[in-house]
Amino acid sequence: MGLIWNSTKGLAKDYGEETINWKKALIEPGKDVAAVKLGPLGRDEVELICLGLDQLIQSRYNEAVAVAMAEEMESILILARMVKAETKAPFQGALAVGTQLAMMMLRAKDVGGSLLNPAATASCGLYAGTSAAVYTWLHTFTQNSSEYMIPTQTMYQWAGVIHLGLLDTVEVPKINALQWTLAGLASVPQSVASTMKKSTGQTFDVSFARFEKPVIVGPLRSQRLALMPYITGDSKPELVSLLFARAQDLSL
Repeated sequence: MGLIWNSTKGLAKDYGEETINWKKALIEPGKDVAAVKLGPLGRDEVELICLGLDQLIQSRYNEAVAVAMAEEMESILILARMVKAETKAPFQGALAVGTQLAMMMLRAKDVGGSLLNPAATASCGLYAGTSAAVYTWLHTFTQNSSEYMIPTQTMYQWAGVIHLGLLDTVEVPKINALQWTLAGLASVPQSVASTMKKSTGQTFDVSFARFEKPVIVGPLRSQRLALMPYITGDSKPELVSLLFARAQDLSL
């Protein structure tokens, strides 16, 4: 068992269908709480999600990301239940087929892909590139010139995503601020502590900048993400995000 499982065992229980007010994530800018419709989630499904995340991110080796996921597990389960409210299908993880639910880490090609951009708008890939045709997070930035990492797009009806933070594997990350626009409403800009790295002997850990609150984009909800670089050059900001969707809609 990994860090996520051991830290979140108290959440392993049965959840019923309900509508609640949720305040531990950014869902609707300008509101202290957001009303969300949630589907049922069984104890076995919660355990599958926790165990799956430990395997997905190898929590023993990626402690900072694992801690973020463990501490935000309640919001991760909220997203899973938001998707279940639409699909009415069980979460089966790696065993999922057809309309059963599974999860994946968000990849560069998913920005502008069929789940984040079901309308197939041509310029909704990373940084307004061709839809689903950009396969790497690497990008060249210009000092103090913001760019849309995620151009405006609306989630697929049977999918949702939760964003937890940014990883950057370059020696000198270039991003120091970002701004989300959700359902057409701009949130306040957030600082990104991407240059803070933990020293490990003669090397430094990969930079992981956790968002002030996780960002939940449920089915049929729109999103946009702008990044602001403080210096010019190449950087590789990578979203640490989870996609929940039907197995038949997740692509290789």
